Amino acid sequence: MRHLSLVSALRELIQANDVTHYYIPRRWLYPDATRWIDEFPWSSDYQIRLVRNDPAFLWFEGVVHSGSRLNGPSRYLEWPIYHLDCAVSSEESRAAKVASYRADPIRPEGLGPEFFYLPERYVTKSPRPVPYADIDAITRVVRAQPVEQGSMPMYAALSVTRRAEINRHWDRRALPPEAYRGALAMLEPEIQIPAGWRRDVHLRVINLGSEMWPGGADRYPLIRIGYRWLRLDGSYVAGQDGRSTLPANLPPRRSCVLPVTVTAPPDPGVYLLEVDLVHEAVRWFGCPVRERIDVSKDSPRWATGAPVAS
Repeated sequence: MRHLSLVSALRELIQANDVTHYYIPRRWLYPDATRWIDEFPWSSDYQIRLVRNDPAFLWFEGVVHSGSRLNGPSRYLEWPIYHLDCAVSSEESRAAKVASYRADPIRPEGLGPEFFYLPERYVTKSPRPVPYADIDAITRVVRAQPVEQGSMPMYAALSVTRRAEINRHWDRRALPPEAYRGALAMLEPEIQIPAGWRRDVHLRVINLGSEMWPGGADRYPLIRIGYRWLRLDGSYVAGQDGRSTLPANLPPRRSCVLPVTVTAPPDPGVYLLEVDLVHEAVRWFGCPVRERIDVSKDSPRWATGAPVAS
């Protein structure tokens, strides 16, 4: 792929069918629009800025300065995009921005923003010149005059979305009580598992609530399938529990089959396996299904190797 800039490469990039997204290097301009910082961490700042629009594997976390989340194959590009803030804003205004970022309780974890926005305090090398082919485009952006709202026809079609409406679709919002309605059903007529062994137990999960339950390991709200072992007197077996994630998004009034990976207690005996839905760090749904299981000391014929727990 031979191109001089990201713009000239875009047509070929979006026609690729073997990747879901691209990482593009972001160069931080400093101290003016003709130079960029070529040292860590600025020089290693790759951003997902070109993605395939497919909801099956694309989602946005909705946190300040977070980006898209994708699990598909990707490529890293060499053509850069440019960050203007350190070239056009004063150190005072950038320091105020850093303070506001630090005060935000839901910013993603990572390298502190002052490293990026206050290079005056941290750079150790002289910035490199911007390639001549990019200077003209950067200069035109820097010198561009702001357009007043209403002066162009496109503004007539724009609408304003209020914070309340945005929060209604935010993944990390507090869920209403009617979201915590569900049902579980064991799909296997008899579950055999020896002491200390691990195996999958298949269940049907039904969403009877008002919210979609997302699939995957890190999508909010963190709806999981949790299991616990109980003795026949109702007491819980300490340290014998676990979680499984949904295989895909589960909308209201839909169901799916889910394998829950369980590990049997290390001591043989008769137990109750309890499986329930759980919103991590918030609450259990309170719709458990329980199965009486004789955890034996003898390994069945299908068991090979060694048990998980001793």
